Amino acid sequence: MSLPAGNWLEMTGLILVGLLPFAALGIALGHLLNVDSIGPAMGGLTGWLVMAGCTLVLATLAAYAYRRDTGRV
Repeated sequence: MSLPAGNWLEMTGLILVGLLPFAALGIALGHLLNVDSIGPAMGGLTGWLVMAGCTLVLATLAAYAYRRDTGRV
């Protein structure tokens, strides 16, 4: 598979544009929160466990939907 240089530059630019809201959020949180409040804002261990559980549930749902859809073909 080959991709022209112009397409590479276009995709790189779009990725950078997509990163801008997250960069702005990080800068805003960095200025609004102090050292003591950043842990709960990030969720701590509980937040990571919730994210892992949601990821597992959604990955299972995606696998089920994929198997169902590819079975029709």
